[in-house]
Amino acid sequence: MALQEKNNDIVGFSALICLVLVGFKLAGSVIAVNWSWWWVFSPIWIYAILSVVFYAIAVFQKYGKHISTPSARIDQNALNLRKRL
Repeated sequence: MALQEKNNDIVGFSALICLVLVGFKLAGSVIAVNWSWWWVFSPIWIYAILSVVFYAIAVFQKYGKHISTPSARIDQNALNLRKRL
């Protein structure tokens, strides 16, 4: 439960920063007036990219152990057959 609450806090924080930057951009503030809209919305897309990367790493760590080369599987099957005989 704590991990889910922490994740929501991060999303809320990046959304808050994005809203502040949009406000600065629309108000013509010195801070963000010369920035591209890509950089104004960067807290959202950077968070999204990092989430996808961490999710991909987690999936690979969980299921990547079962992925092996065919020759490695053949060798493993041969060892298992020798143990049975």
